[in-house]
Amino acid sequence: MNKLVLSTLLLSVSAASHAMDNIKTVCSHGNQTRVIEVAYTGDGAVPCEVRYAKSDGSKVLWSANNAVDYCEAKANAFIEKQKGWGWNCEVSAMPAQVDAMSSEVEAMPEETASMSAQEETETVPAAQ
Repeated sequence: MNKLVLSTLLLSVSAASHAMDNIKTVCSHGNQTRVIEVAYTGDGAVPCEVRYAKSDGSKVLWSANNAVDYCEAKANAFIEKQKGWGWNCEVSAMPAQVDAMSSEVEAMPEETASMSAQEETETVPAAQ
């Protein structure tokens, strides 16, 4: 639950900030390492690139000039795929605002986070 809250905060702050810091996630599996980075090439959330680096080189997987949150969403989906393939992924560099918020999220009691999840689930109407 805390990881979901942190991811949501990360996306929110990423879109709201004016001067953007790159977000770097390092994934490891055995002795192999992969780096997935959301790089902001301008002053705001766009333009941006999702860069992927491994031992044999690096490349830009996705980029956006106008769509805010596009790079973050693509990077997060790719990170989840990596995790599904058995990789251990950790954010190693992120915006200072999110870093400060993540400390607050980690300090939240798990019981409070669970209650919030239950409340959200209960307020969603059933599909018909």
